[in-house]
Amino acid sequence: MDRKNLMRVILQGEAAFLLMAFAFYLVVRNLSTIYGWIVFLAWLTFAMYVVEAAAKLFKVQKRFSALVGVITAILLLIGLGISIFYLIQSIIPPLTRSIDNLVTYLPKLQETVGEWAQRSDVLTRVLNEISSELQSLVGAETVKNVLLSVGRFVTQSGGSLFQITLAVLVSGLLIPYKDKLVNFADRKLPAAKFKQLDLMLGQYALQRLVSGFALGVVLFIGNIIILRNVGLALGIASLAFVLDFIPYVGPFFAFIINAVVVLVVSPKWLSLLFSLVIFLTGQGVEQLVAATMASVQFSIPFIVAIALVIFGGVVAGVPGLILGVPIGAYLINLWSKSKEI
Repeated sequence: MDRKNLMRVILQGEAAFLLMAFAFYLVVRNLSTIYGWIVFLAWLTFAMYVVEAAAKLFKVQKRFSALVGVITAILLLIGLGISIFYLIQSIIPPLTRSIDNLVTYLPKLQETVGEWAQRSDVLTRVLNEISSELQSLVGAETVKNVLLSVGRFVTQSGGSLFQITLAVLVSGLLIPYKDKLVNFADRKLPAAKFKQLDLMLGQYALQRLVSGFALGVVLFIGNIIILRNVGLALGIASLAFVLDFIPYVGPFFAFIINAVVVLVVSPKWLSLLFSLVIFLTGQGVEQLVAATMASVQFSIPFIVAIALVIFGGVVAGVPGLILGVPIGAYLINLWSKSKEI
């Protein structure tokens, strides 16, 4: 081996060692706690079925699932990141101005109502207390604190960007072997019926992927008409697509975000009513799409479903919000069948 080839081999070895050391550092830093592993495994489970559903939609063979996983991760992270950034940049300034206007108007409102309630000292004291509390609470600082609280919850309980990206990439590598793993687990624990859980999660991911996309398209078109802003419409549609994966409460949160944006950008009750009509139309399209495919229906009460969403969020953070209902419904169904036997 000549000197040139020897230097090339040495440099390649050093680069491989540095990459392995950096990967080990990221793994230790992000997966150093039990909770971190739970969140990572939840993301891995969710990503595996979503990537598999995306591969089925585009009719990609399982051996190319890793490539689908990489493309899915890149598109989702870039698209969602840009949409959320543009949404925040467009909403916060007018929202802050609206809150400041409310603070400015409060003394006039207090004076007007105070004249009407001069004969009632108790009512006057109550109005003064409400006015002082509102003036201390509202404002740009409150908006900042609320956003920081939401962001803190998402980043602390949702796992790091490294965990999510790693989960998507690993899921693409595991999909070709998923059926063998499920069959092996089903043979070892036949009472658990892992094939039933696998089928339920696969159908659920495919259904939410298609129906969430349908809801996002409807909201995108509707908000372009209302807001006349492609960036805001894209941001709302992207958030609605992601939130739709959370059963029951996800679409409700999407409507709240849509309503807040509409009231800030176009503060008219007619616009809000139109956005409600568009959202209900999107829900109808969702149901129509779900009816044309093998959809999953969870035969559990609404209160139990909400409890499962909350419990899943406590146990596994943001991915637990998504997986709480399907896994909880599977366990409830398994328990009820064992009682019948």
